[in-house]
Amino acid sequence: MGGSGYEPEDKAIDGGDSLDDNQLDKIKFQKKRCICKINVDDKKKGTGFFCKIPFPDRFNYLPVFITCNHVLDKDCIKQGKIINFTLDDDKIAKSITIKEPRKFYTSIQKEKDITIIEIKLKEDNIEANSFLEVDENIYNDDLTNTYIKEKKTVYLIHYEDGKVKKQSLGLIKNIATDQFNIKHNCTTKGGSSGGPIINLENLKVMGIHKGADKNKSLNCGTLLKIPIDEFNKLNYDSNKIFSPIIFPPNNSLQSNDSIIKDEPIIKLLKQEDDEFIPIEYPEERRLFYVAMTRTKNKLFIMVPND
Repeated sequence: MGGSGYEPEDKAIDGGDSLDDNQLDKIKFQKKRCICKINVDDKKKGTGFFCKIPFPDRFNYLPVFITCNHVLDKDCIKQGKIINFTLDDDKIAKSITIKEPRKFYTSIQKEKDITIIEIKLKEDNIEANSFLEVDENIYNDDLTNTYIKEKKTVYLIHYEDGKVKKQSLGLIKNIATDQFNIKHNCTTKGGSSGGPIINLENLKVMGIHKGADKNKSLNCGTLLKIPIDEFNKLNYDSNKIFSPIIFPPNNSLQSNDSIIKDEPIIKLLKQEDDEFIPIEYPEERRLFYVAMTRTKNKLFIMVPND
């Protein structure tokens, strides 16, 4: 679906002087394999995209499918429902069958208007390289400075009138204080809702297009930061997500020696006539063992070369 959008003078990504061949090839691949047309029924169509969203630890990622809630609402993603979509300008028809367990998040709030569904690569037959990456700039404290003052160019890949897949250039013109709503001036038409708004600088997605504003002077979108955070809060126990990371002080195991050479209890276990080889840095070793056995996910260890 999507309704009529803001239609300024169209500015397509044609390379020009700002994009090299590698960037153009990646954009072509994104257009071909990462963005799709959703076919809910004969009247209701929209754009969607595949994306890897970060866990709270920022080391792991979950493959998901993202679109607008007014394209795919909660009734469309119930167990047993089938989502039909096409890739590569309708040359490849695929579907996702919603089965349990599958993580999802959907919001009917106008400020968000977003649906996020977990993708299972084998079950859904989706290639692992078909997922956009999230722009890390959305986690900056000063988003206005990041996107607006620096005039970062963005581009939107979408289905115009639910038929032709296009990409158009524009700028982020406003970011609301709630960090939900963004306004941009990329060209859109009906069927564009659900298309990814991508940072041209790093070719990573920062938001999702959802329609024109009330005055139809600009287009509206949702910044991905808070919906991703809410998806993670809804679907994960935060205590099991974060990964402690241990770095020995000053990048050396020989630094900051403990003044505790042995615990008193250890002395009770020793016999005076026993041959005993002292263990170097006993307190550090015990602490290191405790740290390693308490990690939940990933552990990084740095040791000196010598």
